[in-house]
Amino acid sequence: MKHAWTIVRVAGTDVRLHWSFPLLFVWVALFGSSLGLPRGAILSTMEVMIVMCVFVVAHELGHVLMAQRFGINGRDVTLTPLGAMATLDRPIETARAEVLIALAGPGVSLLMAAACLVAADLIGDPDYFDATKIGTMGIFGKMFWGNLLLAALNLLPAWPLDGGKALAALMRGPLGAVRATRWVGYGSVLVAIGFCILGAVSDPMLFGAAAFVIWAARRENQSAAALALVRDPVVADAATWEFGYLTEELPIVSLLDYAITHPQRDFPVMRQDVCVGIITRDDILRGVRGGREARTVGQEMQVVFAQVQLADPLRQAVEKMRHAGVRILPVLDPSGAFAGLVKWDEAFETSLLQEAQNEAVLGVA
Repeated sequence: MKHAWTIVRVAGTDVRLHWSFPLLFVWVALFGSSLGLPRGAILSTMEVMIVMCVFVVAHELGHVLMAQRFGINGRDVTLTPLGAMATLDRPIETARAEVLIALAGPGVSLLMAAACLVAADLIGDPDYFDATKIGTMGIFGKMFWGNLLLAALNLLPAWPLDGGKALAALMRGPLGAVRATRWVGYGSVLVAIGFCILGAVSDPMLFGAAAFVIWAARRENQSAAALALVRDPVVADAATWEFGYLTEELPIVSLLDYAITHPQRDFPVMRQDVCVGIITRDDILRGVRGGREARTVGQEMQVVFAQVQLADPLRQAVEKMRHAGVRILPVLDPSGAFAGLVKWDEAFETSLLQEAQNEAVLGVA
C-alpha cells in the first residue's frame, strides 16, 4: 500500500503504518469531546486502542504464518483507520489453502482472547466477564472482549472480511467464482445494513464501515467478472483444420515442386485418419539433393510420438514442439481421434494476443 512506513519486521513481513492511521485517534478525540467525556476517559480509550493495534497486527500475522505453510510469503501488514491488511507475495492457489489462511486470523484472535481471559482471572479482575462493565474492567478484560469482537467481526460473511473470503472459497467449486463472489456480496449488503442500524443508535463511524463493505463487495464482483474473461490459451485456440498432408508411399522426388510452391513448410504424414509423422520442406529438399530421390515420404519423415489434446494448455504444446524439434504437432479430440494440427507460429501469435487481451481486461477492471 502506498504512503505507508515500515515500523517493524516480523516473520519476514514488514508491519507498516499508513499515513491516515492517526486520523482514527483524531476521530476518537472529537467524538469523545462531542459526548462530553472527560479528557482522562478519552486518553484511556486511546491507550486501549494502541494495545488493541498489537492484537490486530497479530491477527493479520496469523494469515501470513498460515500462508507460509503453503509456500506463500507475506509482503506486508499495513495498519489503517479501518483496521489492518496483510498482503501476500502471490495468489493463493487452492480453496483449502484459502479457507485455512482466511480462518487463521480469527483463530489467532480467539487464542489471544483466551490468553487475556486467563490473565484477567489471575490478576483478580472482578468485571472481566461482564461486557456491560467494559468501562470499569481492567486492561486484560478489555483485551478479552476486544479480541473476541475482532474474531466475531472478521467471521461475518462479507467482503473483505475473513468469513467472506472463506465462504467464497468453499462455494467457488460448486458455484464458480463469479456466482460465489456474488453470493458473498449479498451477505455484504446484509452486514452493511446491520452496520447502518448500529451506527444510527450508537457510533456513526459504523456508517463508514458499511460504505467500505459495500465498496469492497462491488470491487470483488468486478474483479471476479474480469478474471472470468481472463484465461490461458489452449490448443484449440491455435489449432488449424485446413492444411495439406502427405501419405507414406509417395516418392519424395515427386513432391519437389509441391514442396517449393506450397505455402506450408511442415506436412503431417497421414495413414488413414492417423498422423504417423511429419516431413518438412527441408527434409524433402535434403533428400533429393542427397541422392535419395527414390525414397518415400515414410522413409524420410520424422516419426512423431508427441501429440496434444484440444483442451491442453497452449504452452504445453509449445514445450512439446521445442522438445521434439518440430514446428507442428497433431491434435486429438476428446475421443482420441485426429482433429487437426497446431503450428509453432500460430501458437506463438495466439499466446501473445491472449496475453494482450488479458492485460486489457484487467486494466479495465
